[in-house]
Formats: sequence, structure tokens, C-alpha cells
Amino acid sequence: MQHKTKFRFEQLSGSSGVHKLYVYDDVRAQGKFDWDSWDYKESETSAKYFRDQLDAIPNGSTIELHVNSAGGEVGEGVAIYNLLRQKAESGCRVIGYVDGMAYSVAMDIIMACDEIHMGLGTSMFLHNPWTYAQGNADQLRAMADQLDALGDASAQLYMSRAKNLTEEELRQMMKKETMLAPDTCLEYGFCDFVGEQKFYDPDEPDDPMDPDDDNEKEGIGTQIYKHLMNGVTHMLPFVVGGGILIALAFLFDDYNINPSNFGMNTALAAFFKTVGGAAFNVILYI
Repeated sequence: MQHKTKFRFEQLSGSSGVHKLYVYDDVRAQGKFDWDSWDYKESETSAKYFRDQLDAIPNGSTIELHVNSAGGEVGEGVAIYNLLRQKAESGCRVIGYVDGMAYSVAMDIIMACDEIHMGLGTSMFLHNPWTYAQGNADQLRAMADQLDALGDASAQLYMSRAKNLTEEELRQMMKKETMLAPDTCLEYGFCDFVGEQKFYDPDEPDDPMDPDDDNEKEGIGTQIYKHLMNGVTHMLPFVVGGGILIALAFLFDDYNINPSNFGMNTALAAFFKTVGGAAFNVILYI
């Protein structure tokens, strides 16, 4: 069975103190029920699991947090937010990437980052906390008060990063349950970069896998050679296919009909030779 990536801890080889964390599932304290073992799996998006991963990262490192989550349990998400902020205060730089969704408490988590990038087509979503409840009237009123307190805490968390936005406007957005596109997040301070724009760090060494860096270092002769070889690679299927079709034209033709028109005497041969020749004509335009 293929394992879904919910949370992954990864140190990039060849990089100086860069660690990647991925949250690609609902944020929850307890994992899903495993019918094979008849027990709950360990949650890879819990605050405890997150704490263990962050403890393994040395202070002063760079952390890249990638989020694609529809949200989850408020308590777990807020704890993760604070764990990330504590790590940032210890000297780590936390860079966040919204790879798809940062909804509900997943938006809370990404707010912990010093710098937030949103890819094209991504979104954030904020709303007032909600829950399922049962009990008598007093218990239900108490639950409503608790939700109000959680909403106040969420608003305070968002306002710590917001700009061009009053608290009253923010609370109205939460009340209406608002979906935020990247440009809107950028306007309100919920992200810093949209699209493929990359933060430039002058102290960061060049990426050896960056093709633009290779082009800058290569001479014009090398670049021309690479482009020619790339063209030849794309031409080969036409050369091979055209050659085979022309060979079939001679194989299925009758030489005795008209030796001077060999390869085009029968309809089948003419078809193969015409298509094969067309393939070679395509080569001329590449």
C-alpha cells in the first residue's frame, strides 16, 4: 500500500542547515484507526510529533515548512504555531510555502513563519472556530463561550501579521468564512511572495541544479552544442520512423511494374513512401 505523505522531515543534502517539513493532512492529535492492527496510528500532524521533529533541528538552521491542509484540531494547530515561533526565537529562520491549501488552523500554523510564499492557484481560508457538542443548556452555553474565546485568540494571532486590515474587518471575514486568494493574502500581510518569485539571500551559495546558473557559466560554443544535441534528440524519432516506412515501401512494392518508379508502384508502397518522406520533411523544419 502506498503511504500518503502527511508530515515529512527532510534535511537537504549539500545544503547548509536547511530542513524541510511537510504538513499534507488534517492536523490531529491522534492518527487514523488501523483495521489491521486494531489500533490508532501515530499522528504525523500532532503537536507532539511536530515537537520531536523540531527538537532534531539544530538552532540557527533554516526551516522550510510546506503546507497543504484543510485544517483540523485547533489546540494541536496552535501548539504547532507556538513551537515554530519558539524555534524561530532560538535563531532558526522559518520560511513557509503554501503548496495548495492553508485552511482553518493550517492557516494559523503558516502564520508562524518569518516569510510566507504562496504558489499560483493556492488559497487560505479563515473562519470562526466550530465544533460538535452535546449536553444540557448550561453545557452548550459554556461551549459557545469557549468557541468565542478561541475566536478571540485566532483573531489575535492573525492580527500579529496583518496589515491594511482592522481587527473589526478581520472578525467580519472570520464570521463570513472567507476564502483568500494569494493576491489578497499579499495585500493583507498574510503572505510575502506570490508565484515563483524567490527570496534572494546573498549569503546562500548558488544552486548547482539551477540551469540558469549553468547557462551563465557556460561559453557560447557549449550552449550552441547543447541546443544542437537537443534538436537532434527530438529529430531522431522522425528519422527512424521515416526510414522504416520508406523501407516498407520498397518491401511491399513490385519492381517489375515500373523499375524507374520503384517504391511507388503499388498503393500500399506509395502510402508508406509518402508518409516516410513527410517525416523527413518535418526534420527540415526542426
